[in-house]
Amino acid sequence: MLREPRSRLASAFFMKGKDSNCMGLASHASLPKKVTTELCARFRSLPKAEALREYSERPEVRNVQTKMILGIYRYADRPDDSLDVGEAIRRLRACFPFVGLQERWGESLWLFSRTMRGAAPFSAERAAVNTRPGAYDREMVRHLDDYVDRDTELYAAAVQIYEERLAAARQGKACI
Repeated sequence: MLREPRSRLASAFFMKGKDSNCMGLASHASLPKKVTTELCARFRSLPKAEALREYSERPEVRNVQTKMILGIYRYADRPDDSLDVGEAIRRLRACFPFVGLQERWGESLWLFSRTMRGAAPFSAERAAVNTRPGAYDREMVRHLDDYVDRDTELYAAAVQIYEERLAAARQGKACI
């Protein structure tokens, strides 16, 4: 399941770490503890919207979905232009038999069960339980309206792939 990049960033920012209450930074194992501590202090000193925007500029939190599809550690400190989004899109289309969208959870689960023949179908009750709804204030996402990274392009391609596969599945055709 892919997630709209701004929503993913906001969710990650507001996520509570196991040992920390610092905007998801505890999960960034690649950051030295001293850096994490300094960033936590800085982000806590700012209004939430400003802290979120500053967080979104950090290279280790940008492009997470693209990095993962390219086989790069998700929190790797990599500049946007070092990532081949065209290759990530090619892999998504050619190597992933299922592409779902977190924002279209129930429908994505239906497509998953149609794509992965032999997978148990999801009940309507189960499909209604989105395991990643995001506990953050969704209004905060609007502070990232001008946000663009490689995941933005990847997500647009994922939506297109999803729509194509969903249409094929609805017509009873093979989904891949």
